[in-house]
Amino acid sequence: MIEKVLFPSYIFINTLECYLYNICQVPKVSTFIRCGGKPAKISYNCIDTIKRMLSMDHEISVVNDFCEGEHVRILYGPLAGYEGVLVRQKSKTHFGIQLKEINHTVLINISTNFLEKVFEGKRKTENGDKR
Repeated sequence: MIEKVLFPSYIFINTLECYLYNICQVPKVSTFIRCGGKPAKISYNCIDTIKRMLSMDHEISVVNDFCEGEHVRILYGPLAGYEGVLVRQKSKTHFGIQLKEINHTVLINISTNFLEKVFEGKRKTENGDKR
């Protein structure tokens, strides 16, 4: 019996990459998580550790390291080094560049694995200087 869902909207499967398309054809399965353009993989050790934690008589909670509205920097890919604001829409994580002058934000869907928090003393100004 499931008492508490640790990762809402996630199903963990052990499969080969060649079967992912077929799995996405299952009703209510929409996609799989990608990291760097490849399917995200969680190690057997990590899954085993979570199972062991669940078998203990302790309350377990899952924490997301990022909060909506936080200033973040992209670490990898063609946007590496850019800073912006973390935005969430319908359980997806988006990186946003705010254009305050015209009251708009440009968003891109991005994995939090590609981001790091930017602390107030280390943020760049709009001209690239650090504050």
